[in-house]
Amino acid sequence: MDGWLKGLVSAACVVVIAGGAYYAWSEYEQKQSVAQSRQAAAAANVSPEQCQVMATATIPDNPSQPPKTSRYAKELALCARYGYLDAYEKHQLELVGVVPNG
Repeated sequence: MDGWLKGLVSAACVVVIAGGAYYAWSEYEQKQSVAQSRQAAAAANVSPEQCQVMATATIPDNPSQPPKTSRYAKELALCARYGYLDAYEKHQLELVGVVPNG
């Protein structure tokens, strides 16, 4: 019985270590993704203030209308990904199809 119990404890240890490694790897990948996203935003010269200006220039006066311009679509998608848009602006841009839902 002692051999069986030692095997069970060692198997549990392996599972815990594997779970910790998986968690650490997912956190590392997430931080790398955020860092790459921020570098892309910096390369696109996107700041929270610029995002506000671009959103105001794009959001139509009436939600049933098309966007005022599609000139800033790529930058606004980055703004939405980084959380530079407030909830209203993001929702309005999703409604007119400038920013993907999510």
